[in-house]
Amino acid sequence: MLLVGTVVAMLALNGAPRGASWYDPRYALPLFGMTLGNAMTGISLGLGSLTSLARQERADIEAQLILDASHRQALWSRALLRTGVI
Repeated sequence: MLLVGTVVAMLALNGAPRGASWYDPRYALPLFGMTLGNAMTGISLGLGSLTSLARQERADIEAQLILDASHRQALWSRALLRTGVI
């Protein structure tokens, strides 16, 4: 998260007003904070959805694992992806 937040903030700071330095704290810190906050929110929503999905569909996931599906295939759900993206 830290690496992605830094990269996105650096790319966005290229569009900062031309009179200011790219490393000026009044631009860099809020932008980095917004990027990191959005990333943490998306990850927490995705993990929350994953755990509730695993509890609700435990029998289906176990059946797929018995039928030789990988753990990624067994846990994959469009609802999980949609929640993480939103």
